[in-house]
Amino acid sequence: MSEVKLLEYQSIKVVGAAKIASITGTAIGLSLHKSIVEIEVGRAWVARHQPEVGGYFVRYEDGYESFSPAEAFEKGYLALADAGLAASFGVSFGIAIELLKEGERVARKGWNGKGMWLELQHPDADSDMTLPYIYMRTADGQNVPWLASQTDMLSEDWVIVK
Repeated sequence: MSEVKLLEYQSIKVVGAAKIASITGTAIGLSLHKSIVEIEVGRAWVARHQPEVGGYFVRYEDGYESFSPAEAFEKGYLALADAGLAASFGVSFGIAIELLKEGERVARKGWNGKGMWLELQHPDADSDMTLPYIYMRTADGQNVPWLASQTDMLSEDWVIVK
């Protein structure tokens, strides 16, 4: 095998997934919220993916469904609920963006102003805006459009604001 150094990549996509608790023919039992939900996946899916109990059933944003071995999945993905817990200590800008998409408010631990945070705004029918945007609540209670600085994007101290 070649010892060529390959470029490194990091995933930032959000997927739906559940640990596989059982497999019976073409039905798989998924562990969801402390219960088992059984779904039918079909022979072709089982033959193509060869799922194993303990691995993960994965659904991508485009609807494609796949299987991932547990070790690979757990090294590559962090549950958004766990990201929320991690965000009490400080997370990357990428995770902060995903938390904004989930409806959380975020801020940097390093910001000097008290009460400052970011939120994702989804325009409604009465808005002049047509696409979602991020705004900042300033230290003096004003809401302003926000753009990330280089320092903000490279920081690892983003936290959820309650």
